[in-house]
Amino acid sequence: MRVTRSGRVALAAVRSYLTDKDVRSGIAFHAREGRWPGAAASWSRSVTPTAPASTGAPRVALPGGGDEGTPAVPVPRVRLGEIARGGSTFERTSLVDAPPHVNLVLPGLDVERIYAGLLTAMTVGWRLAEARGVPLRVVLTSEAVGSTSTRTLRRWFVDNGFDPARAATVDLVERAQVPSATFGTGDVWVATYWTTAHALDLACRRGAVDRGRVVYLVQDFEPSFSGWSDQYAIAESTYRAGFTPMVNSRSLADYLAWAVGLEVDPQVVFAPHLDLPALQGAAAAWEPGDPERPRVFFYARPRHPRNLFRIGIEGVQRFAVLAEAEGLRPDVVTAGDLHRDVALTPTTVARSAGKLSMADYYGLVGRTDLALCLMQSPHPSHMPLELACSGVPTVTNSLGGFRGDWHDRLVRAEADPDALGAALLEAWRTRPEGHAFAPPRGLGGELDAAVAAVAQRVPR
Repeated sequence: MRVTRSGRVALAAVRSYLTDKDVRSGIAFHAREGRWPGAAASWSRSVTPTAPASTGAPRVALPGGGDEGTPAVPVPRVRLGEIARGGSTFERTSLVDAPPHVNLVLPGLDVERIYAGLLTAMTVGWRLAEARGVPLRVVLTSEAVGSTSTRTLRRWFVDNGFDPARAATVDLVERAQVPSATFGTGDVWVATYWTTAHALDLACRRGAVDRGRVVYLVQDFEPSFSGWSDQYAIAESTYRAGFTPMVNSRSLADYLAWAVGLEVDPQVVFAPHLDLPALQGAAAAWEPGDPERPRVFFYARPRHPRNLFRIGIEGVQRFAVLAEAEGLRPDVVTAGDLHRDVALTPTTVARSAGKLSMADYYGLVGRTDLALCLMQSPHPSHMPLELACSGVPTVTNSLGGFRGDWHDRLVRAEADPDALGAALLEAWRTRPEGHAFAPPRGLGGELDAAVAAVAQRVPR
């Protein structure tokens, strides 16, 4: 059968799609843009772009000097004012004489997934509105996810123990609704993530928002989320925007002073919230296991780079080798993100439990003898604190001394597999006979006290 030239081109395109990730990402790009660059053809990273064709699609010269162009690897569309996602959210916002609100600005919201840092942000917004005696308004720099609406958001507050009467006054404003929303000159704004702080900084620069009325809730050193990049530079600049800071943990406040020169008053630094009664219950429920079979828990989150999954699993492997050399048979369980089980040695396998419910998590804590929880960030992370408070000897990374001496059961080591393996073995050798509950120390003040201090600093 004779294959025509157009047929050969089509076959080359199919082969490229199956074997070249750049081709697949290019097709996905044009699908998102809602337009296509022209006839299907073979793409190559080695070709040189030429002038766009009359269709507006970027063209490239064929390898070997052919005179027929083929679509180039897609060129990203540039949107000015969108260095950070949501940066232009308030570009058409103007303030009027209206009843004041506390505007809690979030990068996104799904009412079915409110926990950790987002839960802290929701609590801060609520408490600040309560302290100011005004309603809370949640403003998104994107669109809401799933079933999220004003009604379901109010229901979430009620279901989580907040005052029903005040919950009935909560409003939700999505990105598309921002231009038509009414914001008052007496409003207080709360930035909760670097992209939201950037959007508010831009609004302040054009005079739409008074930066003296912006509170910046900082819960991590967020420039590091983006590597060395435009986003890193913009995220770092938000710490110099002149907003009133409120910082989650003393260690993070110390790091901000060291990294960007942001000196934070200790009165507005608060300790991470821990469910101490639940941790006390986990400590009380712990029972010793087989002394020759240490039960090891590794907080494994391969989809979250700052939790150092690869270093951590190598560290657990080093521990398994050392432990087996002393006649032990470790029982290793991981939880956080689901991953394939990992053969650490010929006889020890790290079994992945994936994401656990809170009940299953506390149950696992009550059956754990030894833990490894890593966090490449000055923020303490809840997991190592919770395990240590429950009496579990827990190894974490030191991060140049910024991850502090928060608990007697917390062991710091360098983020190196050999160092972590050795630290785990030493923690096992020196383990206490029982698991006694004890709260952490040196993390900051109470959240309510920090909110009260911030509320007094923002003008009425």
